[in-house]
Amino acid sequence: MFLRRRTSAEQLAHSISLGLMPAQALTPTQETQRQDYRFRAHEYIRDVLGYTLWRGTPQHPGQAEVVDAYELALRQQYERLLLERGEITAQECTVYREGMVIQNHLHLSGGHGFGKTLLMALLCRHFYDNFLPSVTYCFAPTLNQLRNLLWKEIETITKGAPLEYGKLYADGAIKDVASHFVESIAVPQGDATEKIQGQHAAYQLYVVDESEGVGAPFWNSRESLIAGGISIVLMSGNPKTRISQFYSILSDPRVISFTLDCIYHPNVIENREIVPSAVRRDYVEAQLRKMADIVTAHDSDSFTFSVPWRPSVIYKPHNEFLWRVRGIAPADSTDKNFVSVGRFQAACNRAPVSTTPEFASIGVDCAWDGLDKGTVYVRHNGACWLEAELTKQNPSAYYFAVKDALLKINKAGAVSVQVRVDAGGGYGSGMIELLEKDAELIALFAQLKVHRVHFGATGSAVHDKEKYYDVITELTADVAESLLGVSVINPHATLQHDLCLRQYEPRNVHGRFVKKLQNKGEFKNKHGRSPDHGDGFVLAMASEFLFKSDEWSFS
Repeated sequence: MFLRRRTSAEQLAHSISLGLMPAQALTPTQETQRQDYRFRAHEYIRDVLGYTLWRGTPQHPGQAEVVDAYELALRQQYERLLLERGEITAQECTVYREGMVIQNHLHLSGGHGFGKTLLMALLCRHFYDNFLPSVTYCFAPTLNQLRNLLWKEIETITKGAPLEYGKLYADGAIKDVASHFVESIAVPQGDATEKIQGQHAAYQLYVVDESEGVGAPFWNSRESLIAGGISIVLMSGNPKTRISQFYSILSDPRVISFTLDCIYHPNVIENREIVPSAVRRDYVEAQLRKMADIVTAHDSDSFTFSVPWRPSVIYKPHNEFLWRVRGIAPADSTDKNFVSVGRFQAACNRAPVSTTPEFASIGVDCAWDGLDKGTVYVRHNGACWLEAELTKQNPSAYYFAVKDALLKINKAGAVSVQVRVDAGGGYGSGMIELLEKDAELIALFAQLKVHRVHFGATGSAVHDKEKYYDVITELTADVAESLLGVSVINPHATLQHDLCLRQYEPRNVHGRFVKKLQNKGEFKNKHGRSPDHGDGFVLAMASEFLFKSDEWSFS
């Protein structure tokens, strides 16, 4: 069981002891009722609020997948709290493990008419009704937007499912006791949010509607708002650009992103109303006529696509079609990225095609400090995947992770392998020493090469000095081409942003301009973290001929 069974009186006393509710807020029976639905949002939305959620697919999520993530983030944070207080042991945790990054920021990018606002309203009611006391703040650029969109949906839900606690006010508030409420706040561009700082509670929900228009002060205050307690940040918007903070937050590993594509809405697929008052196929068809061109071949960089009801026709969308219909932020004309979002997403949606199972490569990016993560990526037989993410700072942890990966791919047919290790710092040298002494690996592989890779190396270390300034730039450009055919399996939440947000710039070298990728330190300063997954992925994916010298090898 996820929660230990207690009598209603014991549960009430337990909640008070955790500081999760005032002593006089609920009767024991009421608290038990709320506890039953606390981590079962699906059932509460269906049984109490009277709405049925529809489920999509991993590639094209629907409402149910968003609620799955919401439930999981709540469960993980609650287990972490119980573990910290000694209420349960690490072995009793079912969804939380120590040191894990909890994705409690839900990012919804969707086209018009998908039902994003209704979904947020349903989760707002679930949170208020089941976590007592809790603090919920709803943000939008203006109060009119809140009242006419999010609050209108909350009022409609409440007409069918009246509140058990508190009263709903037309100005965008639900108030019960001083420590249990929902508040609406307008945060236009240039506004400040000092009025909500310091309002911390055991349970906190922050709902951000029309997120692209919400002012920078909210995003800057976000960390202080979620500093304590169990928190969910729920963001929704039509992603018109890649320069907004709504888009930039995607690089935060605590964010789980959902692209809500109108093309795959049930009403559009079935060409009939299954979900009331939601987008219909005629809307999509109208936008296709106005904002998409028919072309003869696919180009993932341009987000070309076909619709399920007309699979032989290839469309190249205009930028407005991407954000109005597909929930995709268009590329900015000034983007200087080797890997486009479209190309990366196409690789993630591509089924692996078997190529040369006897060959494989492994990329190892070693952590530099306590905030960085070590990563081990594997490329084998038409696919690339994350094998391990390491927080332990010792060479043996990397050695065991790499050896496990080698043993797995050997069983899958690999007999010739390159292991590429970041030599810029960390624990690569100690790991290499352990690998070269491993008799079991020597016996298993016909050839095993280990390369010590210096990302910042220039000159003769670069294969094409006429185009690229240093090794990491050349490797990344090569990987961008490989992504046209390779499948990326179960990508880590930050991998897309490590690859697609890292830009290059022109560098003058002896009178000629070459490309230089943003270095790791610059990326870290801008995005608040190191591109550990991007570096490990690039090491695994890059072509064999780009690695000129062996650290050691046997054959």
